[in-house]
Amino acid sequence: MCENYSEHFVAIRYHAWWPSPGDPYYQYNISENRARIYYYPRHPDGGYYTPYAWIDGNIRGGYNYNAWYSLIMNQYEEASPLEIQLSGVYDQDNREGVLVMDILATDDIPYDELHIMIALTESEIRWRGPNNTEIHNQTMRDMIPGATGTIISISEGESIQLTQEFSCPDPIAERYSELVVFAQAPSRDGREILQAAKISINDLTQTGIEDDIEIPESIALGQNYPNPFNAETMIDFYTNGSSVSLEVYDLTGALVRTLIDGSLDTGYHSVVWNGLDESGNEAASGVYFYRLNGSDSQLVKRMTLLK
Repeated sequence: MCENYSEHFVAIRYHAWWPSPGDPYYQYNISENRARIYYYPRHPDGGYYTPYAWIDGNIRGGYNYNAWYSLIMNQYEEASPLEIQLSGVYDQDNREGVLVMDILATDDIPYDELHIMIALTESEIRWRGPNNTEIHNQTMRDMIPGATGTIISISEGESIQLTQEFSCPDPIAERYSELVVFAQAPSRDGREILQAAKISINDLTQTGIEDDIEIPESIALGQNYPNPFNAETMIDFYTNGSSVSLEVYDLTGALVRTLIDGSLDTGYHSVVWNGLDESGNEAASGVYFYRLNGSDSQLVKRMTLLK
């Protein structure tokens, strides 16, 4: 639904310790994943297993995917007493920005206070989970400025503008990341989410990049993403049109896989490594190096495969 109706629905996925305590996206931010999961009541059987949905913060969607659609559509018909508009700036050099949130109460607000929550989410993450899901979307990477948000009080007809500094550190892929803002009632009042909005990092006003971008003379090699990875990872590189090769090596220096070998058009390119060697066998977990060879230079970076 978030893909087909992206203008109407927002999802945030918190990665949990079950069924995979080694889940790299749970491990990336254990404290805030746990804080947000524990913010909600236990499941009827007393557990906190996944997948499990909370809709608008106070409606149990449970673990039955088939039940979620009707529950979400029922809530979609409910009018919200809030409007949230987002804007801001982002410095690509330092991977830092400022988010501006304009919040307007268009109707009666039934709560004395609201928590304004900000989640940095990332999509197109490739990692094969225990349920064989290989691509993960709307994955929570950071709660800004923390898991409890910023408390405001607002009444019908009032407007509030908030600003919040944030960062989008490596290895998070900026082009697949969004800032999600939602207004949620405190736990004592039932945790209802009254409104949400989102903006992609790329849609913020970009700063920190020189007007005259220097084009590499020969080759350039980007850091793979995601990193660490499980099922697949993507590598971006630049070539000036000469013959190039892109190869993966293990720590012993043995060639694992040749990803590119030949002439490409001048410009930026991307290639996916699926974690297989030249024989089609799965490579073992560990550190690997990938090397881009040009006509007059070589570039090397490292990456980590986790299983």
